[in-house]
Amino acid sequence: METITTFQKEIDHLLTRVAERYPDAVCAVRRDRLRRFWDNHPAEGRIPYIVSDFSRRPDWPEVNQAYTAVQRDLILQLRSIIDHADWDDDYVPQLSTGLVQPTLPAYFGAKERYASSSVEVIPAINEPEDAERLPIIGFPPDSHGGAFLAKMRYFHEATRGAMPVAMADMQGPFSVSSQLWGIEAFLLALYTDPEEAAFLCRRAAAAAAAYYRLMRDAVAGNWSPCHCFPCLWMPPDAGVCLSEDLLAVVSPDNTRQFINPGLDTLGKEFGGALVHTCGSLNHTIVALAEVETLFGVNCSSSETDVRKLARSMGNRFCYIIHHAQVHDPALPLLEIDEQAALVRDVFGDRLAAVAILTPVKGPVSVEHYAARVRQAAEL
Repeated sequence: METITTFQKEIDHLLTRVAERYPDAVCAVRRDRLRRFWDNHPAEGRIPYIVSDFSRRPDWPEVNQAYTAVQRDLILQLRSIIDHADWDDDYVPQLSTGLVQPTLPAYFGAKERYASSSVEVIPAINEPEDAERLPIIGFPPDSHGGAFLAKMRYFHEATRGAMPVAMADMQGPFSVSSQLWGIEAFLLALYTDPEEAAFLCRRAAAAAAAYYRLMRDAVAGNWSPCHCFPCLWMPPDAGVCLSEDLLAVVSPDNTRQFINPGLDTLGKEFGGALVHTCGSLNHTIVALAEVETLFGVNCSSSETDVRKLARSMGNRFCYIIHHAQVHDPALPLLEIDEQAALVRDVFGDRLAAVAILTPVKGPVSVEHYAARVRQAAEL
């Protein structure tokens, strides 16, 4: 009991410091700017941006090792939120539960294995008929899904709802289906067994919808339904976000047949959907645009040509633009102020866009870059 009491005192102290560094009036302005983005309105004055740098300063004391892993994670997140205020960007404090891709495949009983310091799903489908035979295990407490729900609930309760909790990583129905079937075998099945592949995508969409509801309920609706990036505040009723990384390697026709239906199903229930992908969106964006409930996309300017993207879609979507070290040789690898300038130049006050600025060439100095980024974002 003494450890719990000490922990809660520490959390309350950190929450007080968060409130000091992020005054209500400042957060209200940032939420208004971001809400304008989520409502698909172009920026005014400057583009909204968040520097995705949550490194902690070295002068924090060591975290009490008597705390649980979840408690230590919460403390470290609150510390990084406090330190992040130096960037003076459009960040609104919220908590993140993390990213684990096997969450939804485990709903169907799929197991996992560790490979190259990461976790991957062991395919559960050996023949097409298995798409219908997969059991529904659900999200019990000992599963990834159950653990994330418990973590979201704990964060909400320990902070007394002081800030939203971002939802866990959400792979889209097509991505989940590829994990269950095995990526190469599933992509082949789109041609050899299309009915079974489409059926599996529908089952995965139902599992995703169930998990969205559980996450929302776990924090009494005090969530930010964006996992891409969990540092970006999203109004709780603005829709949901999901990832379909294989969009980069499938054809427009496959997008229409196997990806769009799942996006539309989730968009209809939750008030719209925004899709993230690793890799290029340029070849398939027109097919994606046929989903009426899809209102936005998240992509990397180092993999998608965002100038072509904006010309193709215009104000059909709102755009979350980030960048990464993985990049098309024809596209530049930018530092954070250069990325802000790119988003300003491409989208400006014409299209709804937000810039996520991730240092890609090594650590950056807040003192050196903060003013440069803000100047680059001005319209």
